[in-house]
Amino acid sequence: MADVMMKLESITSILLPSPSMQPTQALENRAFAYESLLELQRHHASQPFDRLPIQTLNLLPTIVMDISMQDEELAALALKCLGFSIYHPSIVFGIPEVSGYMVLKSLSKLIINTKMKAICNLGVWCLSVQQFKFPIVDSFLHSILRAIVHAMENPFGSLSVTYEATQAVVKLASQFSDKMKEMACIWVPPIYKRLVSVDKKERDMSERCMIKIESIIFPPALTLSKIVNIDLNQTLYTKLVDMIQDNAQILKAIQAWKWYIKLLGPSSIKKRNIINKMLKVPEKTFSDPNSQVLTATLVIYDSPPQVAWESLIDILVPRQILDVDALTCTFHFNPPNVDILRRINLLMNPLLKIMSSKWDASALSSCLNTWYHLLHKLEFFTTHWSVLSIVLEPVLDAVFIKGPGDKNIWIWDSCVQLFDEFVQSQAYGEVKSSYPSKNMSSPSHIDSKATGNNHFIEWPHWELSDVGYFLMIIRKLADKKLMIHLSVEKRILSFDAALRIFKSLLKSIQYELRVSNDCLIKSCISAILCLARELVEYLISTSTDIIHWSFLHTSLQFVDAIISEVDHSILSSTLYSVALDIDYIRKLQSAKDIRDPKVPGIIFLSWTDMVTPMVYLTVLYFCVAAHSLSKFPETDELFNALSESKIIFYPCVSLDNLEAIISILYMHGRKLIPDMIFSLKMWKMLSENLEGYLCTANDLVPLFIPKLNEPSYNVMHKFLCYPVYTYIVSCSFCEPVRMGVVMLPMKHEIKFDSFLKTWRSLLDSSLCALQADASAMSSFVEGLCRFLLQFLDGDATILQTNDLDMNEGKSQPNFIIVICVEVLICIEKQIHYLQSKNFQPSIFDIKLIKITVTFVSRFLLLSLPVIKVNPRAHKMIIPRMFSSMTSIFCCCCKYDTPLTMEEISNPLVAWLSPSTSIFENNFKQESMLINEIQLLWTNILEFMQRTKPSIIFDSHLLKFQAPLFQVTLDHPYYPISAPTVSFWNATYGKKQNLHHPLCLLPILQKLSIKGVITGVMVGISVSSMNPNEEKTVNHTKLGHESMEMMQFVQTNKRVKVIEQGRMNTVLKQCPMRRTPRCIMKLLRKR
Repeated sequence: MADVMMKLESITSILLPSPSMQPTQALENRAFAYESLLELQRHHASQPFDRLPIQTLNLLPTIVMDISMQDEELAALALKCLGFSIYHPSIVFGIPEVSGYMVLKSLSKLIINTKMKAICNLGVWCLSVQQFKFPIVDSFLHSILRAIVHAMENPFGSLSVTYEATQAVVKLASQFSDKMKEMACIWVPPIYKRLVSVDKKERDMSERCMIKIESIIFPPALTLSKIVNIDLNQTLYTKLVDMIQDNAQILKAIQAWKWYIKLLGPSSIKKRNIINKMLKVPEKTFSDPNSQVLTATLVIYDSPPQVAWESLIDILVPRQILDVDALTCTFHFNPPNVDILRRINLLMNPLLKIMSSKWDASALSSCLNTWYHLLHKLEFFTTHWSVLSIVLEPVLDAVFIKGPGDKNIWIWDSCVQLFDEFVQSQAYGEVKSSYPSKNMSSPSHIDSKATGNNHFIEWPHWELSDVGYFLMIIRKLADKKLMIHLSVEKRILSFDAALRIFKSLLKSIQYELRVSNDCLIKSCISAILCLARELVEYLISTSTDIIHWSFLHTSLQFVDAIISEVDHSILSSTLYSVALDIDYIRKLQSAKDIRDPKVPGIIFLSWTDMVTPMVYLTVLYFCVAAHSLSKFPETDELFNALSESKIIFYPCVSLDNLEAIISILYMHGRKLIPDMIFSLKMWKMLSENLEGYLCTANDLVPLFIPKLNEPSYNVMHKFLCYPVYTYIVSCSFCEPVRMGVVMLPMKHEIKFDSFLKTWRSLLDSSLCALQADASAMSSFVEGLCRFLLQFLDGDATILQTNDLDMNEGKSQPNFIIVICVEVLICIEKQIHYLQSKNFQPSIFDIKLIKITVTFVSRFLLLSLPVIKVNPRAHKMIIPRMFSSMTSIFCCCCKYDTPLTMEEISNPLVAWLSPSTSIFENNFKQESMLINEIQLLWTNILEFMQRTKPSIIFDSHLLKFQAPLFQVTLDHPYYPISAPTVSFWNATYGKKQNLHHPLCLLPILQKLSIKGVITGVMVGISVSSMNPNEEKTVNHTKLGHESMEMMQFVQTNKRVKVIEQGRMNTVLKQCPMRRTPRCIMKLLRKR
């Protein structure tokens, strides 16, 4: 420290010379002193000591004086010491204002007057490092700027001087920004003039300086803009054009053009001449084939990004003025006038050309960024549709019309996200502003600084009437012509994007749908349904060699989106009915290959019918489902999507929609298809959803309450009977192939197990839902039987004919037979349930009994020719079938024996007749089936004997049972005939005065002769219960004459009907001899 003090005192003694020192010796010593002082100052920077600042302040006047010395070495050393003194905080803060004025004044004068380049350079350097406070600099700022401008003019032709001058400007601008902006017209021109310099180093130096001072000088002051305008007209524009012509300098020319446009500022809008001249520069660059030139015209990759075209946007798009309504205290913005719209068109033209051309990803991303800036700069002008039609729609058209290609995928995705944000900006009735999504992933070769946009965009308020605009953009995303040229993966992207925006649109209009008028709502719903129809019909019409199942899944999601987002009260309301213009319905309705068996209670939909939106969506769903199951039957993902769709049974089910589902299902089922399993798959899918709805829904009325004009049939009846309908339709399409035998058009034997399982489950769920109401349950079972009978009565012949040929050798039972057996089991369960609950017999009214017995009768007639052909295939259901029929017969017979026997006699006769093939081959081949038939018959006889109250076995009941006794009393199969004879002897054999049907007389005669039937008949009387009925014979004991008379009656064709009057005449003619022989003689005479 002592050495430093001694050195400092030595320096002071030299720089403050005595009068006795010679001038030459003084100059030499002073140079050495400045070198020593400079060394001490450098050492002070790392290890400060207190005496140096004090001594430096004492030497400051001497140093200021010496910087003007003619000796370049001495002046340079003095300037270096001065620069440190006015830079180091420990020294500069102690300098008085007067001394500071002196320093700045001397430096300014020195820079302007010196003839030495090094001295000028060091003088400017001192100004660039000075740390004076604002009051000191403010007083001499004008003089300082004059000195710096002089240095930037480079009078010595030295770039180092110019560099130091620019550094000084940057330093002053960072220290005193407001003051420097006011005086920008003095110091900015020398900088921007060098942007078009022929010297590359000067251009780069000016460019870097402009970047540093950009935040200070922009927006430019009016005085600066005027000077720039003058300079451009005089020299700069000519130099700029010359640079554009040189391919080597075109990029720098674009950079200079950007700065000149920004320097002209908004005030230059009125000076159209210079703007028009400046626009000629990008005309060449936008048409240049070099993508780097185009990118430079849009974006210069600096930090932060400096955008050339954005500069023009900034000056052509005016700042909007906020107006306040004094009455309502609301804010509003004036709409853009014609002049502003013209400017926007001018700005958009090159951007649209770029977006429509085949540029690389970097050029397109630069253009996209500039477009974002324009949207941001427009601010509240974007709230006017007139502006959006110029700025937003054309760009989206240009991008979407090319689709998501490999080169523009990022641009395409960015536009999709931006438009999606626009759609979502008004969700729940609130207008929202947005930034472009930060999730946009740019290509790896594009600088993230160029794509990282945070431009704020103000979206307009839109109403329900504007939905058509958004639907139009969605159509462009999924344009049919575009899809032809895209790969499957790219098409999936396009449809997914359209679906995403579609969902956003539906969410955004929820509030508007609640508050708008009915006419506007109907128009909006119609437009939405129209778009969904167009997309669905296009997707299913695409040829199968290029279609992908994901497309069908997407089309299904369009339908589901409407159901999920639109209020169900709107979708189900007839106020918003639309025409059913779906091509799927037209084709089903006009198809030539249609069979239309009698379908009770089904009203088929017609093309252009007016239907609710929900019914319309249901048809669209079936359109997708039909195509999906036919073209992609093995695609589990698609089938699961169809099954999980909300269209089938959403929480608020209406009867109209359920009827529409039934109608379409039956319409599709009546059309010729290559395989019946296709229709059954559709039914299975719907039935599983319906079953789930039965388990969760609170209101089951629409399912079980029939329509007013259909008192017997409800939705569940029609669902359960559809498999029977499908089977019948398939049979009706059979073609004769040989000797009148028909064959079902099946590719292979259908496995019905899964469908039967679904059918049983759906039936069980229906009964479970009704178990609390016995009357409703009975009505449901009755309606199901009645509905099935409509099919079985009209088309049983078709089924029997088909099965005689097709079922032989098959391993599974007939489908309809199994269904009918399940219905029988259902009836049996219903009976047992009601009996277990101790319901009164009145619950089994005559209507239910009659339909039940009728169903059993039709089933017996239908099943016989089918089962006897292939009993082995039905061996699993035969025991269940006969067991259920036994229970049903016993129950019905208990409450109405004559009715039951009347309906069931003829079918049982067909089964029990010895002539049927079942009883051939010594009863061995069909032993299982014969045993079941015998068991059924035995159980019926036993029940009739033991039931309480006892059955009255009289002539009226015998009339209905006579055909059965005719085939069973003398049946060749002993287990059948033996219980029948025992039953006869125990019941009718004990009765007196029975009126026996004539068909029984031969059997009774035969069995009486054999002694099987007990009792001897001694007389006969013939009477009639009804003139229209077959006459019966009244006999108690029969001898030889009686038997002869009965044989005559049975064999003589002339005696088929014995009228009452004729018999009385015979008896009157022989009043005393009314023996059988006498009567026979009289009959023969007549």
